Amino acid sequence: MDALHYLKSMEKQNATVEVDIQMMEEAVREEKFDRPYFPFMLLIAEKQSHMILGVDLLSPLPSLEEMWEIVPEKVTEILANYLLPREIQTKDPLIALLLAPLEKEVGSKVNLVKRLPTIEHAKREFRKFTGRSF
Repeated sequence: MDALHYLKSMEKQNATVEVDIQMMEEAVREEKFDRPYFPFMLLIAEKQSHMILGVDLLSPLPSLEEMWEIVPEKVTEILANYLLPREIQTKDPLIALLLAPLEKEVGSKVNLVKRLPTIEHAKREFRKFTGRSF
């Protein structure tokens, strides 16, 4: 994984990153006659600057298990484009479990928290702008 190698070479920043995944409320389809599905949105934000570092739509097809398996890789790729944070926060125990190996690999502490204020703010702004929520 090139992104992980690159992330390991980066200097750790005194930054906290929030990570969340949520199922979208609107179904999508790949092709016109495909069966629709509800994608999941991966959001990553830097807490102090309130900057959104990454947004990615994840497909639960062919299975939820396969979708969850790619989460560490997606998070690593996004972080490698910006910074190596001191801490990664999430409110989802599964995300914390999936990202736990990053603690050993790159030294970013993964913590389970009750709230993700930067991501919550981004979701509110998205709702205001589009009239839709996710």
